[in-house]
Amino acid sequence: MNSHDSYPHMVECAAEAARVARGVTAAQLALPTHCSDWDVRALVNHWVLYTSHGLEHRALRTPLPEELTQRDFAADPDWAEAYAAQLDRAVAAWADPA
Repeated sequence: MNSHDSYPHMVECAAEAARVARGVTAAQLALPTHCSDWDVRALVNHWVLYTSHGLEHRALRTPLPEELTQRDFAADPDWAEAYAAQLDRAVAAWADPA
């Protein structure tokens, strides 16, 4: 299966990830997770970085800029909407069979 064949699955997964993100409240960001070194904010930042920005850069075969690896995506009150838009860009990058 090539990346073009998996495109419909990427669209579906991106939509589900955006739906889940929209359910995370600002109050939850400081809560702990099962990983003692990570709170929800750290998990959200990792998730946003690698499942949207990382996915797009992988499709374009470009390195992930260091500025993104240091960014606190969850600091933006509209982070979930920004994440959904970035997921759309990432999925679009994979739509090109080249």
